[in-house]
Amino acid sequence: MTYDNIVVICMGELNIKRLDEIHRLTLNEFYYRMQAQEVIALKEEYNLLKLAFFIRDAAATENRGTDRNPKEYYKYASIHDIMDYQDNFHRIFEGKSRVYKIGHTRSESTANDRKLAALLAEFNNRE
Repeated sequence: MTYDNIVVICMGELNIKRLDEIHRLTLNEFYYRMQAQEVIALKEEYNLLKLAFFIRDAAATENRGTDRNPKEYYKYASIHDIMDYQDNFHRIFEGKSRVYKIGHTRSESTANDRKLAALLAEFNNRE
């Protein structure tokens, strides 16, 4: 990889627009930032996929009635059947993870988010 490639990647991928900032980057910092960018992209992809599953679950239907006269109903009549907003709001301030009624949970990703935030804070404090 050439220096010019690193400059272009810094400007395009890392959103560092000033050359003086790019010149101050060490090679290790460049690689750390690139790896952090990959983590951010992975998290965005994960959130998009999670959204797709939430949409699928919210649009799920079930047949009720008789075989001759089936009627299709949404499994979830409102958002309250999927998530209790007020309960989750209070859980956040208690340091607990969010809970959903349809099997999705944030506990693992919340712990990982905190670990990542701590690592990034430690990294930023070294500068």
